[in-house]
Amino acid sequence: MKYSIVSVFALINVFCEGRDFECGYFQDGIESIGYHCASFDEELPVDCSSNFFYLLNDSNKSKVTHLKVNGCDCVSVKKVAENFPNLKSLDISHSKIESVELFNMKHLVKINAAHNRLTEIPSHFFSKLPNITELDLSHNRLTKIDKLPTNLVNIDLSHNHIKNLFTRTYEDLLNLEHLDLSHNSIRSVDFFSFAENKKLKVLQLRNNEIADFDSTLARLVQRGVSVYISWDHISTFSLSEYRGDKIRVILKNNEKEGIIHKKPSGKVVLYCNAMSFKHIITVDIEGHNIENPTEMLQCFPPSIATMRISGTFAEKLDFSLLQRFSVLTSLSIKGTQLRNFDFATLKNCTKLQVLEMINTNLDRISNVAVFDNFKDLHRLNLEGNQILNIPQLIPHLSSNIWDLNLNGNFVGKLNASTFERLANIQSLFLRKTHLSFDDLKPFEPFDELKDLDISHNNLERTDFTASSTALEKLTSFWAARCKIAKMAELLKMLTNSFFWIIDISENTVGQLDDGKFGHFERIFQLNASKTSLSQVDIDLMNQFRVQILDLSHNNLKTMNFSSGFSDIHQLFVQENELTEMNGLLQTDIPWIWGLNISRNQFSCDYLKTFIPRLENKFTTFKMFGDPLVQKHTNCHPQAKVGYFESFWMRIRNIF
Repeated sequence: MKYSIVSVFALINVFCEGRDFECGYFQDGIESIGYHCASFDEELPVDCSSNFFYLLNDSNKSKVTHLKVNGCDCVSVKKVAENFPNLKSLDISHSKIESVELFNMKHLVKINAAHNRLTEIPSHFFSKLPNITELDLSHNRLTKIDKLPTNLVNIDLSHNHIKNLFTRTYEDLLNLEHLDLSHNSIRSVDFFSFAENKKLKVLQLRNNEIADFDSTLARLVQRGVSVYISWDHISTFSLSEYRGDKIRVILKNNEKEGIIHKKPSGKVVLYCNAMSFKHIITVDIEGHNIENPTEMLQCFPPSIATMRISGTFAEKLDFSLLQRFSVLTSLSIKGTQLRNFDFATLKNCTKLQVLEMINTNLDRISNVAVFDNFKDLHRLNLEGNQILNIPQLIPHLSSNIWDLNLNGNFVGKLNASTFERLANIQSLFLRKTHLSFDDLKPFEPFDELKDLDISHNNLERTDFTASSTALEKLTSFWAARCKIAKMAELLKMLTNSFFWIIDISENTVGQLDDGKFGHFERIFQLNASKTSLSQVDIDLMNQFRVQILDLSHNNLKTMNFSSGFSDIHQLFVQENELTEMNGLLQTDIPWIWGLNISRNQFSCDYLKTFIPRLENKFTTFKMFGDPLVQKHTNCHPQAKVGYFESFWMRIRNIF
């Protein structure tokens, strides 16, 4: 053995070919060998010696499994390495190498090329290294990595200049467990870069330029990946796409700052220090992903500009923390129980422009005078609560508001002065608000009202006959289920020729004729369902180029499609009395892709031929509902009809 070891260093002297051999050493017998060439300017090992004169024989060469080479160029490294047929580990770190040669070592499982000057790895470099599982290319000058060996388990690419993560780089690495990309210039992470890496356990991303902690990283955590990240560049923190176990926030000063991972117990934890998310300006957290929201809020600095909080949390949220976010411009709270919310906690948020409190079970707004502080507020959404003092709130609202949503609260009766301070409103939503008004005067202060929803209120006594300019600029109008008796007079008030949507469903409309709709040039979507219609002027519908038409739940027996439907995309005629729609097949309707004809009076024989012809004519077609289920029968093969159902069908057909 002594002579074999001496032979190793003599061999090294020969391999260095023309370069002054400086030093060689061994350890663990002859299984591990290391040497330095003369150009290596680092400090030499303490066991360095240069008295080696004998060559290693072939038998001993085959026993070498670990080789460390320092200070030699890539050509010399290749010549040395390929003389050891059973080499498993090759270390060429700290050698100032600028390029690498193609190796042919079928047993090699580990390469360490860290601390060099590599700027790229040739695409063919790994072609003859079929068993590589560990790769260390850290501390180089790489800007990108192309294809990597598919057997890799551990990869270290830290301390490089990588900017982008390409899906093709990692998609075939099905055994990958640890990936270190820390200390690079990565700005974003695409989940699909790691979608197939089901065995990934650790992803190191510290000290990059990643700006968004969003759905991509959240989905990786959900899969059990421990993500290590620095918060220094994070400006957006969102877990809205996370659907894993609830995350527990650990709030304390420690070295684990920036780690979010699943512990062996199965608990997912996120470590942060108080106000450590220094540059975050947008926050989105939900009850199904955060266990202790109060600690989460304490991680955020006062510089937060946009905050979205939604859902019910496992632990109570201390909303008093909101008062320290003095530069908050947008606050959205949805589905979180706020029955006793004190609006005084927002008194410091004087820069608020958007405030949403949706479905939060509020029944009263305390300290309504706080709203006097929100001079820049332009959007207020209180939808889905049961707030009783909305009339007391309105006088305190900013005159800059242009979007006001009060759906589902109590507004009550309007008068001419209700909105006189809110002339800039463009969108007003008053659905299910126990709304009433004598005439249209309450809406006349608005100069640019474009969207108005007054649906699901009792407006039976409202006078729509008096001339008014209140609705003349509307482009979206909802008046469903309002018991409006004189719909024709109301429609005449909609003088704008273009509308995105008109919803007059669940009212008594009479007929869709020229008298009501003749002045419109374009209606993108018209909902006239449940209006007791028995006849529709298709020529008129075609005239204003409707794209989405809902005529469902009416009394239509026939529809004449002779004039075509040049712009129709979706047509809903379910729950009528139609027996045939042949004209639809004979007309040029180039854009239609959706149709619902369920629960009419079509016979099974008719549907057997009509539906295939329909699907053949319109190749991108979709049937809504079940067209084989009709009022009088179920046309599905072997459909069972009960005795009582059959009895009532017979009675119905008689009458």
